[in-house]
Amino acid sequence: MQNKERVRTRVILERILFVITVSLLIPILKNDGDVFATINPSGYSATLQVQNQNVPIEITPASFSDEVYASITRTLVVSSTGVSEYKIFAKIPSGQSGSLVLPGGTSSDPSIAQIGANLANATTLNSDTWGFGIPSTTTGLPTNNFSNQYTSGTPSTSSTYASYTLSPTYTLIRDVTSATGNDSFTLYYGMRIGTDVLMHAGTYSSNVEYRLVVNASNVAGGEATISPASGPKAGGDVVTITTSMMTDSVPDGISVTVGGRTCNSPSSSVSSGVLVITCTVQSHHPGATDVVVNVSSLGMTYTITGGYTYIETGEVKITNIQYVSGVNVKGTPSPSVDNNGNIDFDLTFQGGLDNNSTLQATYQLTVTNTTSDDYTFTAPASNLTLRISQNEVRDISYTLSGISVGDIIQSNSSVTFNIILNADYVSGEHGVEGGVEVNPVDQSISNLIGSIHGSNTGNLSGNNNLTSFQIDVESSFDESKSFTIGTLDPDFEIVDSNGNALGAQTIAANTTGTYTFYMKKASGAAFASETATAGIIISYDSEYTNVGEVKITVDKDPSYVDSQAPIISSVTATKNKTVSGEATVSWTGTDNVGVASYSIYRCVPNTSCNTPTVTGISGTASSYTFTNVPAGTYYFIVVGYDDEGNTATQNEIDDVKTSPGPASKSADTTLSWSYSVSGSITNGSLSHTSGSTVNAGGTYEGKITPRSSSGIFSTSYGYPDTISVTMDGVPLNASEYSYTSSGTNAGVVQIPNASGNIVIEATCPEEACLIEGTLVALANGTKKPIEDITYHDLLKVWNYNIGNVGAEYPAWIEKQKTMVGYRLTRLSDGTELKTTGWHGVFDVDANEFISVDNPERFYPGIKIYKVENDILVPVTVESIEYIEEEVNVYHVVSRQYYNIIANDILTTDGTVMLSNLYGFDENIKWPETRNQIISNPDNLYTYEDFEDIGMPRRMFDELRVHEAKYLDVKYGLTLEMFKAYLLKNQLNPHMWLPYDDE
Repeated sequence: MQNKERVRTRVILERILFVITVSLLIPILKNDGDVFATINPSGYSATLQVQNQNVPIEITPASFSDEVYASITRTLVVSSTGVSEYKIFAKIPSGQSGSLVLPGGTSSDPSIAQIGANLANATTLNSDTWGFGIPSTTTGLPTNNFSNQYTSGTPSTSSTYASYTLSPTYTLIRDVTSATGNDSFTLYYGMRIGTDVLMHAGTYSSNVEYRLVVNASNVAGGEATISPASGPKAGGDVVTITTSMMTDSVPDGISVTVGGRTCNSPSSSVSSGVLVITCTVQSHHPGATDVVVNVSSLGMTYTITGGYTYIETGEVKITNIQYVSGVNVKGTPSPSVDNNGNIDFDLTFQGGLDNNSTLQATYQLTVTNTTSDDYTFTAPASNLTLRISQNEVRDISYTLSGISVGDIIQSNSSVTFNIILNADYVSGEHGVEGGVEVNPVDQSISNLIGSIHGSNTGNLSGNNNLTSFQIDVESSFDESKSFTIGTLDPDFEIVDSNGNALGAQTIAANTTGTYTFYMKKASGAAFASETATAGIIISYDSEYTNVGEVKITVDKDPSYVDSQAPIISSVTATKNKTVSGEATVSWTGTDNVGVASYSIYRCVPNTSCNTPTVTGISGTASSYTFTNVPAGTYYFIVVGYDDEGNTATQNEIDDVKTSPGPASKSADTTLSWSYSVSGSITNGSLSHTSGSTVNAGGTYEGKITPRSSSGIFSTSYGYPDTISVTMDGVPLNASEYSYTSSGTNAGVVQIPNASGNIVIEATCPEEACLIEGTLVALANGTKKPIEDITYHDLLKVWNYNIGNVGAEYPAWIEKQKTMVGYRLTRLSDGTELKTTGWHGVFDVDANEFISVDNPERFYPGIKIYKVENDILVPVTVESIEYIEEEVNVYHVVSRQYYNIIANDILTTDGTVMLSNLYGFDENIKWPETRNQIISNPDNLYTYEDFEDIGMPRRMFDELRVHEAKYLDVKYGLTLEMFKAYLLKNQLNPHMWLPYDDE
């Protein structure tokens, strides 16, 4: 949003103001050496050296009147320069009893402070308690300069005490305000129960745990890390502060401020021995980067100066813009703002919509400041123009409502105001180009801002060579500043009262001044209208700020005046084939200055056409789309207007031709958005579910139905595997329509997005198949519905080599087809067989396979073979009936022999001449002549003969295709004829179900 990048960075101060290092080792029941803890605040060093506290104490026998004690001396080594206060905490585990005593010294030595309310000197132990203490007598000890605290406890019952290890609970605070050298103290251990001193000698030990915490209330600064490293973002952010305070538990009463703002809901933990705090805080001024941690329970304030690098994460930008109202505004604009804050108003003016006096549009803007600083609103920068023609633009000015230059947009707040765009009235349709940029400036950074003072209008028309204006300039610099006044419009110059270039101006520190300047026309400036708008800026230190716009009356250049009407050519009219009632008129328009707008007449041949159908089309347009045009024949006239109002005369419009001129027309064009649908269906018909016509862009639906009849030997036809569709003579791809040949929607055709007359062509095929539900015998003695047979089923077949039953897998399975009509054959034993087309059964008397669709060979009374208990059984055909019903059909061909046993009836492929090729001996066995024929290689095809049609080698072998060469000898079926048969049937992808293991 700002006109320069302002990156403010704060670095963590390199001073190491606070370092706390605690190393603690408390071994149990053994002496492992020294334990060291070190405190190193800035400008001060102190070392607490404490020898291992887990040291055995031997108690010697004594009389009842004696108190037995032992003592060990510990040394606190202290050195200081410029001391800051700190405290040492010695913590003894809870649940036990004891006391720790530190003697005092001279006035220059550290003093011992009270650490609890009403704490008495423990010169004797309470009765019935265990504990550590000091002797009842102070002989040999410093007097009245110590305090202590201990907790009573009851030992477990035992007749002896020699094995007890005592771990006292004790807290000592030793305040050191100034010290040098060594501060020695003695730790005394004494043991008794009630008034009885322990009488038995024994060895006892004490396990004392030390913890060190620093009170940095007087320390200038400290160390810490903060996340995020840039500090809290605008609108609130969670920060994590990892201090350098060494501690083993979280103290009470923690409060935090970050950059002077309270960090809310602090939660604390200890990580790797240091205190970690997490809390939520608002953004703040970038100059405040201190973190202050206060721990009231320790009387401690911990300050981290310059605790992090401040990076401004917020921004000032336009967060909402919407169109409010307008005069002569075309449509409803949808304004937008790009990433740089430039507004695109999406605005087109059309003169004559509301009145003939002005062009105006009002927008509402919201500017949001998510930074931690207040911002000052400055005059927006504008480069708005109104496109009049290809060679001419005119200025657009703006005014503001609800905000003024110099208003403050506070941190984390928004302002809403209106910007009103104004232009001189002009007829026709004209687009607004350019945009406006809003640039508030950071109030925390020194700037110069300005605004127009008084009137913003001037006059440079006629003999007026100079026109004057004033601006108010405000400086937030702490020193005086030089600046220049300039303009963004190259048609004008900023000058003094004598017409010479205006020199630099000076403004004192932190003041506001009013400055007068003059404007004159630049050399060679030419103006397309009587008013012009110029943006004014002030420049300083390689920066500039917009201060507003001025409007100047000027003389319109004579070169913008002409009397030539625009010339129109190449007018065409084209219907939208997918949207009903929509047609587009296109043209080319030229003019010596530029076309301002166009009008179009929609005319019906042989009728008068004197009134334009649409006017005010933009002069930059070359097409216009009509909607809701009734079907009919039309021609369209296009005329143009330039800015001087030049256009075609009424006579030129009345005599309009398709050739170029002030008016030009299209050829007569028939517009229709309703298309016809027709079908050419061989062996079937097409019915129109949605009607025989379809509207533009609509969806046609129809159904193909195979032909059927009532005779018992009528041919059954199935739904086409494929169809062809053309639209306006152009073939459609299968992806452009839907069709299915099977299932509940068999035959249904749907063609969406109609854009022309539709023709559907298809052929309903005749199929030789068995009906769904027919039971096929398997080699294991079971039966399976034909629709469930796969290439993995071992079928029971009739083996022509041996004249008996055998077993083979399927060699070819046909995909499911849907047919209309089938033939129901009933046998004398009640068996039924449902077939379509020319399916084959075995004629007992003729000793060959015959087709069920041949009335001369297949009729009631003939005998056909069934296979029962693996032997051939003749059964008489009792009746044949044709059923007109839609059914699903299937076909299975076995390896080598082609036959299957369906409903116990021996059946084969409908092309029975393949099965009958060699004839049969008794029990349907191949004659010896077959072996003689196939033993001669000249009588056999090779696989290479069929590679060109893509036959799988497996199919070639399993269907004995090599033997088909004998068909040429016996029936004259040539190789090319046979290959064509295979492509239509066995290799037809719409018929053949491919092998599932290849």
